[in-house]
Amino acid sequence: MAEWFDAFSGGESASSAVDSVFGRAGVFGKDIAGSSGGGGGSWSFDRDQIDAVISQWKALLDDCQQDRMTLQDLRAGDAKPSDDDPSVSYVKDVLEGLGSVRQSNASMLAYIQDFIEKLEAARDGIQRTEDSNADPFTAAKAVFGQ
Repeated sequence: MAEWFDAFSGGESASSAVDSVFGRAGVFGKDIAGSSGGGGGSWSFDRDQIDAVISQWKALLDDCQQDRMTLQDLRAGDAKPSDDDPSVSYVKDVLEGLGSVRQSNASMLAYIQDFIEKLEAARDGIQRTEDSNADPFTAAKAVFGQ
């Protein structure tokens, strides 16, 4: 999982980050070597690679959900050492900071969940197309009931 994160957090684009993990072919197996101009190139669908990427994103989702639980536990432990102004101010600042971290975590969770759904939808759509294209008479068989 760290491979894509290191590439992405290093300022690379998302496609560069994917390429750094899966090599020049990327997750969908696009052959981009020598694809300048109108040159050839091809696409191949590798469900195992896409499933591996989805698994990595799901692991990241699990990590973020665990972080959310940890943040909730920290929030519950808001006991101040005393009622003097510095202690009260310190605890207030800590709780505000935790609130900001919780908002960030919630945003990351929503992003990751949405991205996983999009990856799964793309994978399933490509798989349906691949399955349909495997038999050129699929549409005719459906129409004529064979």
